[in-house]
Amino acid sequence: HIAYHDPASTFLRSAFNPVSGTWTAASIGGFFGPTPGAIAALVTDAAFTYFDGNQGNNLYEIDRTSGTWGAPAQLGVGPDFKTQPAIVALSPPGDLLVTFRGTDTKIYWTRRTAGAWSAPAAIPTVLTNVTMSLTALPTGAAVAFCGTDNNLYTSFFDGTAWSAAAVPVTTNVSGTPSIARGIGVAAAEVVFVNASDAIAYHSRYVSGAWTSPVATGGTAVVSVAVASVQ
Repeated sequence: HIAYHDPASTFLRSAFNPVSGTWTAASIGGFFGPTPGAIAALVTDAAFTYFDGNQGNNLYEIDRTSGTWGAPAQLGVGPDFKTQPAIVALSPPGDLLVTFRGTDTKIYWTRRTAGAWSAPAAIPTVLTNVTMSLTALPTGAAVAFCGTDNNLYTSFFDGTAWSAAAVPVTTNVSGTPSIARGIGVAAAEVVFVNASDAIAYHSRYVSGAWTSPVATGGTAVVSVAVASVQ
């Protein structure tokens, strides 16, 4: 699945068919909003979260099941609609986790369990001015973000609560970092842009601590993304 935000602020989604080798027609039911949304794959299809321009820019989530979009569920009222939300699928199938930034610079989260969404709550000690990065882990999830002090922080979700993000992974980062499920002995992998030299760096979460960042290269890097193969 891919989702994108066109020049008319309309949300569009397309899916790739590996049998035919083609992409489906792009559509998400005519919804539009001020900021790009986020999409996650489900067993039956996909889930999409977005700020709805028709509904006061409040936060919503909508499922697509067997080719049909369902009814949107409202997740948050009055969030910071200028930064992109994030969504991941959790276990068991059908459970979802959404994070978004509040106007108070806190990152909020809500989880869908057995079809019901929890009330949005703030992740402890998390403050950011930009979009966060979210990834699912075998027993929960993790978020990475550039703090309001320009340091790189992470917080881990154990399925019930989030860890406090009191110790930075590193300092002086630029933009939005990217986090992914770890490989081998690592629980998570994170990449980020160092604001001092504009080079991409990589760190691994091993035995409860982040390793010293290692430069991966690049020149005048402005954004990064990481993915892992299990």
